[in-house]
Amino acid sequence: MTRLAVFLLCAAAAAGCASSQTYGARPAPDTAELTLASALVPANVGRTIALRGKVTEVCQMKGCWMVLTDGTLAVRTTFKDYAFFVPKDLAGRTVVAQGVLKRETVDEATRRHYAEDAGQSAEKIAAIRGPSDDYAFIANSVTVQN
Repeated sequence: MTRLAVFLLCAAAAAGCASSQTYGARPAPDTAELTLASALVPANVGRTIALRGKVTEVCQMKGCWMVLTDGTLAVRTTFKDYAFFVPKDLAGRTVVAQGVLKRETVDEATRRHYAEDAGQSAEKIAAIRGPSDDYAFIANSVTVQN
């Protein structure tokens, strides 16, 4: 009976550890995880990196983009070739996203579109003016951590 109890405890612990969910491609095992503070620098533009961050927003239409933050910095993350989506209720969860960092200018119309997809109020959407020059992340893999 003791062996059975130990086995069940070990099995439950293993199941809890293996409960992360991956969307998109299988993550490359040798890619070092970076914080946003160390990743969002010009030297990383065009490079394949892995970002660890907390999801603050997800597209509420399809789950076709998310915003990652470290509490200070944030980066909008889309998914390579529109090949996969993430759950719309992912906000508040920690993820590791692998992909390519880029720099882009986002026009006013696109910024408003993102705000609509995020479910922001009409007042916040109307307050958006002009383009913004931002880092963007194109993920080929997103692993939700537990």
